[in-house]
Amino acid sequence: AIIGFGFATWEAGFIGMQAPNVHFTRFEKALAQGRHVLFVETDREDQKKLKKVMKQHPKLERAGIEVTHTRLLMVLLRNWEKFRNWALVFQGRPNKQQ
Repeated sequence: AIIGFGFATWEAGFIGMQAPNVHFTRFEKALAQGRHVLFVETDREDQKKLKKVMKQHPKLERAGIEVTHTRLLMVLLRNWEKFRNWALVFQGRPNKQQ
């Protein structure tokens, strides 16, 4: 049974690699034209920074926005960094990332 499960998982991986990702199909034409696509995952706090960067590079084109379900993860990561920075200051150790 374990060997059968392993084989089925391995085979399903090959099938999944051949199917195009539904989130990327809208970029197929641009990629076929040799254009580059850059994906940026950000939260609302960083959107202003991203807009500022885009203004500095007038050749950049916005291809769209897609809401993902990673907001909770982004909030957790941001709060972890705040806690980590506080802990370093509390311990009297400098934060090397700043």
